Amino acid sequence: NQLYLTRYYDPNAIWEKIYNKQDVSFLHKDYLKIGFNKNEKLRFIAFLFELGLKQKANAEDIKNVFQSENINRIKHLLKYLNSNWNEYSRILDVEEIVEASRIPLRNELAFPSSLFIDSRQNRYILRETVNYVPKFITNKRFIKDLKVISKLFRMNT
Repeated sequence: NQLYLTRYYDPNAIWEKIYNKQDVSFLHKDYLKIGFNKNEKLRFIAFLFELGLKQKANAEDIKNVFQSENINRIKHLLKYLNSNWNEYSRILDVEEIVEASRIPLRNELAFPSSLFIDSRQNRYILRETVNYVPKFITNKRFIKDLKVISKLFRMNT
């Protein structure tokens, strides 16, 4: 009658767009090791996944998505983090996440620290000579924590 969920369960997460079914553990490991072989566990997890049981990410989960170099998964992860960064920045090691982060640009991945904020001033001066943060990343705190270049520095002459 009851499921023993991990403490990371979050019904509002969009993890089905970020992780493959095999990547997400919905139930506590103690629950899954009772009477299931590996294939049965995967089928049961797939079933729960389709029902909508998901979990919040931890730093290791997030790093694994970035290391996958799967542009679609990374884009979905960044959208999720952008929307929830104010919460996650308090509970994750921000430096660890920033170090692992890659931002999808067309068909390649870039380090956030090599990107510029897409502002009118930056566009006027730099035009298309640099790469800009994608428009789906809008959370100012997330952008700052990613160490995106926010403005040009004046050189004294």
